[in-house]
Amino acid sequence: MELLRTRIEAGRATFFVKVKSHRGEPLNERADTLAEKGRAKPEEEKQWDVRTDRITYTIKRQGTSTTSVWTDSVRNAFRKQAGMAKAQDMYTQAARNWSRRVCYPRNQRWMQTTKAGRTAAKEGNFKDEQTWGKQCFEDLEWRDLGEPATTTWSTDFLVRNDVSREELGKWLRNRAIPWKRRRRLIQVVTDTFPCGQWLHKIGRRATAGCELCQRFQEMTGEHGQGNTPAESIGHIQSAGCLGQSESVTAAHNKCIKGLMSDIQEAGKKKSSLRLLTLE
Repeated sequence: MELLRTRIEAGRATFFVKVKSHRGEPLNERADTLAEKGRAKPEEEKQWDVRTDRITYTIKRQGTSTTSVWTDSVRNAFRKQAGMAKAQDMYTQAARNWSRRVCYPRNQRWMQTTKAGRTAAKEGNFKDEQTWGKQCFEDLEWRDLGEPATTTWSTDFLVRNDVSREELGKWLRNRAIPWKRRRRLIQVVTDTFPCGQWLHKIGRRATAGCELCQRFQEMTGEHGQGNTPAESIGHIQSAGCLGQSESVTAAHNKCIKGLMSDIQEAGKKKSSLRLLTLE
C-alpha cells in the first residue's frame, strides 16, 4: 500500500490530501482502470460516464456516508472536524498534565505512582484516548491545583462543557448582530482582546499598566503612590478600574434590575416570595 501526496487547487486556495493507491498501482493508472470498467458496464448499470473536474467529498453523519461536491455543508463539516481535532489536542494535553501533577508524585516518574495513578491504571480508562483526555481535564478542574488543566485558562474555558456554550454559538451566528460586536466577544473568550496586558504581551506597548487608572491617579494627585494594576479584560470590566468604576457599577446595577424583573414576571402569582432591591 503506497501513500501518494496529491496537490489540489481550488480558486486561490491550495491544499494537499493524502490518498492511498490500490494494490500498489499509481493513482492515475488505477483511475484509468476503474474508468474503463465503468465504460464497459451496461447502460442500465451506469451512473455517469462523463469526465468531471470537480472534487467530491464523503461526509459521515451518524454512521451514514454522503458524497457531495463542495457546498456549505461540506465547508461546515471541515470546520467542525477541525474544531473537534483541536479540542482533542487540548484533552491530550490535559492527560499529559494529569500524569505530571497527579499520577506521579511531583512528576518524579522513578517513584511509585500515587493512589489516583494506580486506580487509573487498574481501570484501564487511559486506553481510550478520547474519553481519557476528557476525564483528566475534569479531574484537574475538580482538584483546582492552581494551574490550567490544558495550556491556558482561556483554553480551559473554551473546552469546558455545560456553560451555556450553545447560547454563545447562537449569538455569534446571528447575522443581525453587527460583526464588530461578535468579533469583540470572540476576542474576549479567546483572551486576545486588545487591552494593555495583551498589547504588552505581543510587544506593542511598553508596559501592561492600566492607562485609565494612570489618568485617574494623575488627576487626583495619587500617581506614583503604588503600582498601577495591569490593564486586563477582567480589570477594565470591573469596578476595580478607577476610570471605569462608575460606568461598570451602573451597567451591573442595570443587569441586576433586569434580571430581578424577569424573575418576578416569571414567578407564580400566588407565591409570597418578594425579591428585595436597593430601592
